[in-house]
Amino acid sequence: MRKILFHFTLLLTVVMILAGCSDPIIYTGNDAETSSVIIMYLPWTGNASGSDEGLYSALANNAIALEQGIKQIGGIPQGQKVMVFISESPTSSELYQLVTKDGVVEKIPVNNQYSTYDFGTPAGLSSLLKEIKHYTHATNSTKFGLIMGGHGSGWTQKEIWEKYPTRSTTDRAKRDTQSSWAPPQFTMTRFMGSVADKQYALDLNEIASAIMRAGVKLQYLILDDCYMANVETAYTFRNATHYLVASTSEILKEGMPYKIMYPALNPEAPSFVGMTKAFATHYNNKKTYALGALSAIDCSKIEALAEEMKVLNGKYKVSAEEASNIQILGGFNPTIFFDMLSYVKHMKPTVAELSSFKAKLQEAVIASTCTPTVYSAIYGIDNFIPIAENCGLTISDPTTHPTALKGLQHTEWWGATH
Repeated sequence: MRKILFHFTLLLTVVMILAGCSDPIIYTGNDAETSSVIIMYLPWTGNASGSDEGLYSALANNAIALEQGIKQIGGIPQGQKVMVFISESPTSSELYQLVTKDGVVEKIPVNNQYSTYDFGTPAGLSSLLKEIKHYTHATNSTKFGLIMGGHGSGWTQKEIWEKYPTRSTTDRAKRDTQSSWAPPQFTMTRFMGSVADKQYALDLNEIASAIMRAGVKLQYLILDDCYMANVETAYTFRNATHYLVASTSEILKEGMPYKIMYPALNPEAPSFVGMTKAFATHYNNKKTYALGALSAIDCSKIEALAEEMKVLNGKYKVSAEEASNIQILGGFNPTIFFDMLSYVKHMKPTVAELSSFKAKLQEAVIASTCTPTVYSAIYGIDNFIPIAENCGLTISDPTTHPTALKGLQHTEWWGATH
């Protein structure tokens, strides 16, 4: 899994390439006008020494898949710029633009004079986004799509994790907890390493703040990380992006299928049905581990959903017995991420109240897909979770997980609904 994001990352240095002794050539792509910009942001997910590369190889493959997607459709649309930021180590990062020339996709290094940015802070991430805006000659009308790849553990804050579930080095089936920020060792999903090193971590509100400080409201934000399609996360990002694309569950280490997803990524006219269909096509056709879920959420509808939830919370409670029957969408024990509609059903509201809630939920979740089973590797064992319900959003209100309980009531969603 990839995860928390946010639990995100990074103290990085961008590679600087100079064109000899002459002034650097500034490439702006296939045309001067910039109607849209796709940014693929792939920060460092390993440890501080670099001995553990985390998800680097998988993230590098994601960047290659994006190139393949561009080539497959014959090039980059007029007015679109595609920028890729990837960290190759804790201290080395590269920012480049993808352009097409004579049918070939080329990487154009950004030649601006970069100093070392601390991208583990909102100010540092904002600096990168502002640099990209400047480099691409973006205007107030330019549409932005941001893809963030790495680890994620939903809405949970980095400071609440004193010990994190990891795989045992001696017994794969044994649950092991190591000291704070010890690097998890399982490799099947993008969850490994999400809290491996505190300095490579950002909380969700920090990321939302960084985006807004850059003077951008994204057309979409794709979180290619585990457990990010939860209502708490969507509420946090409601002022930073129009749409959120993420998974209710764990995402396999390979991440999203950007080669076939690219045609749906145009920020001027994104196809969220196209994104989820591409995801479904890829994962349903895998010979092994054909498992996964993806949702597209309209963040402008989240406040209305919160109003509905507040009314229900004021009238109904879910008993412990009822809570045990709610659809789970993750592998934590106790569960942290529950299907939101399943949770509301177990509140036992009136028919009219449930119908009203469903209507608001359907307005918020505009596209979704889920395999009949989802996968978890949190504790170092294959955990296959059967899915009877997946509305496209999770909620953590019924959790009894001791770590989650330390942070749940500090989320903006909780404050708006209780």
